[in-house]
Amino acid sequence: MNIAVIGAGIGGLAISAFLARAGHSVTVLESFPEPRPVGAGLLLQPPGQAVLQHLGILEPVAAASSTISRLQSLTHTGRTLLDVRYAHLAPPARHGLGVRRAILHGTLLNCSRHAGVKHLHGIQVSGTEADATGEWVLSGDGRHGPYDLVIIATGARSDWLGADSGRRRARRYPWGCLWATLPLPATLDPAVLHQRCLGGRFMAGLLPTGAGADGQTTAAFYWSVRHDRPLPALDEIRAWFSHYWPEAAIALQGISDTDLSVAVYYDVWARKPVVGRTVMIGDVAHGTSPQLGQGCTSALLDAYRLASCLAELSTPVDTALATYRKHRAGHQRYIRYASIGLTPVFQTDNRLIAGMRDFALGALSGLPGARALAARSLASDVCLKEEKAPSAPSGS
Repeated sequence: MNIAVIGAGIGGLAISAFLARAGHSVTVLESFPEPRPVGAGLLLQPPGQAVLQHLGILEPVAAASSTISRLQSLTHTGRTLLDVRYAHLAPPARHGLGVRRAILHGTLLNCSRHAGVKHLHGIQVSGTEADATGEWVLSGDGRHGPYDLVIIATGARSDWLGADSGRRRARRYPWGCLWATLPLPATLDPAVLHQRCLGGRFMAGLLPTGAGADGQTTAAFYWSVRHDRPLPALDEIRAWFSHYWPEAAIALQGISDTDLSVAVYYDVWARKPVVGRTVMIGDVAHGTSPQLGQGCTSALLDAYRLASCLAELSTPVDTALATYRKHRAGHQRYIRYASIGLTPVFQTDNRLIAGMRDFALGALSGLPGARALAARSLASDVCLKEEKAPSAPSGS
C-alpha cells in the first residue's frame, strides 16, 4: 500500500518503520521544519520496550537509559504515599527505562529512515479528503497523495478535526508542570523515580534518564504548576527544595529560569479513531496526563498492534482497522480512566482531597493484591489482549 503517516513523534516514527519493513511505501509528513523531540524524559514500560525489541533498537535505547526498579512518592515529611516496585510483578523480572526523549526519538528516526520511509518536513496538514482514488492529505501547499491509508499521529495538543467534530474530544487539565533536564544528585538512587508532595499543590519529581555527555546520570525534573497563575520563579522552587527536599536541592543549582519549559496535560479521547481509511494513534487518540507514565508506551503499542493487524494479508484493510480498534480499546480506556482518577488527587488546591489521599494511600497499599495491581498499572500490564501482546523483555 501507499501510506501516509502524519506526525514524526514516537508513535508516527514507530508505525512508519514497521510498515516500511513490511513492504509498504510510507511517507511521513511533519509540521516542524526539522525533526525534533518535544519534552524531557519519559518512563518506558516493559511492553514499550518489547515493541522496540521487535524493531531491533531496544539495546541502544536501553544502553543510554536508566534502569528504573521503583516509583517512590513521599510527602514532605517523609511519609510514603506510593511505593510501587516492578519486583511486585509476576515473573519474568521486569523494569522501566528512564530515557531522554531525544535519545528515543533520534533512534526511532534513524530506524524509520533506514527502513526506507520518505520524510517530508515543514508540511502544515489541515485535513484529509477521500475520493475514488483514495485518501488525500490536505496542506497549505496543496494535496498530497492519493494514499491507500492515512495514519494520524500528531499528539495530544493537535487541533486535528477539533473538539467539535464529534470524532475527538480534548480537555486541558488546569494543572501541568515545569520541567528541565539536569544532573541527578549523587545521594539519590538512580534506579528510582523520586517524587515529593506537599498537599496537592506542590509536587516535584526526578526521573533518572541515563548518563549525559559527561558520564553523569541525568534526570528529568518536574514541578507542578497551574496554568491560570503566574509561573513561579526558579528561586521560589529552590527555596522549596532547600526546605522540604534538601538532598535534591543541589540539582537546581546549575540551571536558570530559561532552562525551564512548560508542559500542558490533556485528557484526549477519540470517539471515532477509525473513519474510512484514516486512523488515529497515540496521544491524538487517547492522550492522558503523565501520572502513570504511559504515553510513550501506549503510542508504541498502537504502532505494533496496527502493524500486526495490517500484516494479515488475507484481511481487507477496513477489517484490519476494525480489529486494531477492538484490540487496543480496553487498554487505552483503562489507562485513560486511571489517569483521570489519579491526576486530581496529586494536583489539586483542595486540602481535603490531598489530606484524604495522604491518609488513604498507605492503608490501601497494604490490601491483598493492591501492590501487584499498582505494579501492573505502572508497567502497562493491565487490559492488554494477551493473545496479541508483544512479549515483554526480561531483566533485573
